[in-house]
Amino acid sequence: MKTVLLNEEYRCKDSCVLALGFFDGVHAGHKKILSAAVDRARVAGLYSAVFTFWDTDGFKSSVPRIMPETQKFEIFRSMGFDYLFICSFDDVREMSGEDFVRKVLLDKCSARFVVCGENFRFGHDRSSAADTLGKALGADRVIVCEEERQNGVCISSTLIRSLIQNGDIERANSMLSAPYSLEGEVLHGKELGRRLDAPTLNQQFFDRSVLPKAGVYATRAIVSGHAYPAVTNVGTRPTVDGHGINAETHIIGFEGDLYGHNVRIEFLKYLRGERKFLSIDALKAQIHKDIGDAIEYERSME
Repeated sequence: MKTVLLNEEYRCKDSCVLALGFFDGVHAGHKKILSAAVDRARVAGLYSAVFTFWDTDGFKSSVPRIMPETQKFEIFRSMGFDYLFICSFDDVREMSGEDFVRKVLLDKCSARFVVCGENFRFGHDRSSAADTLGKALGADRVIVCEEERQNGVCISSTLIRSLIQNGDIERANSMLSAPYSLEGEVLHGKELGRRLDAPTLNQQFFDRSVLPKAGVYATRAIVSGHAYPAVTNVGTRPTVDGHGINAETHIIGFEGDLYGHNVRIEFLKYLRGERKFLSIDALKAQIHKDIGDAIEYERSME
């Protein structure tokens, strides 16, 4: 997949079928749009492409993200897209819908067909929708995908963020193309877990990440391509210091030094809320119960 940050000079020479959207989380509704673009490109003998906006302060800056751009882009790559076009929102903020289609989608991206969701909006003040695409390109060159629903409820990134924030990870994951996860370098902590016979690895959520509800989760740790059952605490560690949001994971059955390594933690089930214990011994007993609960949940998924 060729990744292109669009600028004034760039012109794609390859005609393509272009999927339009921000695609945060790449949920089931997004996958419908993306798959439709890949399928149409294959049938039409064209290149497949994704158009999205660079995640800058000018684009939905106050909205937390379900996944970092690197993970989102990797999903595009795994789906077989030929091109990823990334546009700065600031560059098109003042454009009318018609100018956006002509100057960006046609002139820069060489779009032959476009695919979008029925609620896709673009142009100055989000004033244009799929009908503008149809008028500019021709109705037969616009593929509009209906909303994806689960039990009658429309799947959306907004809903999924709310589910994650409320600890309903299982329902959120059922709408996502991959489990909600935390991925990043393992950092040095206070090593309290070693004294509790449950060593943990410490990680930070990426900037502007949607944060899961504080508490303990059954998780899965992906280490060098291998999956291990795990248990993760998200919160402020009230028994110990009570400051800052931390993510601490005990990987069940793993031994080794992971400091400085990149590890992905997939959240699977909310086990319990965060609470303060009267003693370290009480905390230790609860941690080992949490480990047992995580193992039991892992077995139930087999």
